[in-house]
Amino acid sequence: MQAESHASAAGGDGWYAACLYRSLLENLFESYLGGVTFSLVDAEDIDDLDEELRENLPRAHAERAAVPNGVPEGHW
Repeated sequence: MQAESHASAAGGDGWYAACLYRSLLENLFESYLGGVTFSLVDAEDIDDLDEELRENLPRAHAERAAVPNGVPEGHW
């Protein structure tokens, strides 16, 4: 999954793409598709992405202002 590669590249700008992709997946799950989301994306891939983000985001050079308006606090 490309988002997982972005997540592991925390020192650069990859964190932003990974977080945006992860928020998109969560939005699909919560607002539109529910469990059908997992027929499009493997749940294990989502877990791997979450793990990469948890491990690497603390090292990211991220600004709070980079988070798009309306994105729930827990997503980033």
